[in-house]
Amino acid sequence: AEYMGVSIDAMKVIESVSKVLEVGKPASDVIIPEELHESFHSLSLLTAKPIVYLCNVDEKGMSGNKYTELVQSYAQSEEATAIVICGKLEEELSSLPTEEQQKEFMDMYGMNEMALDTVIHTAMKALNLITFYTVGKQESKSYIIPQGYTVPQAAGCIHSDMQKGFIRAETFSYNDYVTTEGKGSPRKEGKDYICQDGDIYLFRFSS
Repeated sequence: AEYMGVSIDAMKVIESVSKVLEVGKPASDVIIPEELHESFHSLSLLTAKPIVYLCNVDEKGMSGNKYTELVQSYAQSEEATAIVICGKLEEELSSLPTEEQQKEFMDMYGMNEMALDTVIHTAMKALNLITFYTVGKQESKSYIIPQGYTVPQAAGCIHSDMQKGFIRAETFSYNDYVTTEGKGSPRKEGKDYICQDGDIYLFRFSS
């Protein structure tokens, strides 16, 4: 049922969300009945989306300070995430010409990865997204999918015919592929296999 082009379910959600927004609270605070979840997500409300707080500090604050602790405490109270980076160090790091020099620089400041990578990984986790790969002689590609996808659903992200005719996925974990340089024996996974972050697939399907 609809009213002026808007479904009744959507109107119920809008009414509930409006009451929360009017008192300065985010849409994520609204308790939505399960039967209205689809309508709620279809609205793509900005304040209903996961939040990652980014603290940009100087070199001395890389391990945190009283201000980042306040942000992290607030983020935790909202069931959100806060990360600490140093934009100045990131700029210096990105200007270094070789991976060896970058590694030495990162070791000097106790950095496990570049800030951009940290932001990407944190955002992916907040959004419940993972990455799978396909590797071939001509090209290698990455695909982003929701966590919990089965391999046929992952195959469908490449082409719907691959999902419809799915037979199996010849699978490497990322670490196994790197360790064996792609020369090991892949696992054979069927239609019920749940994709894992970093998996590498060769899809077998009937046309």
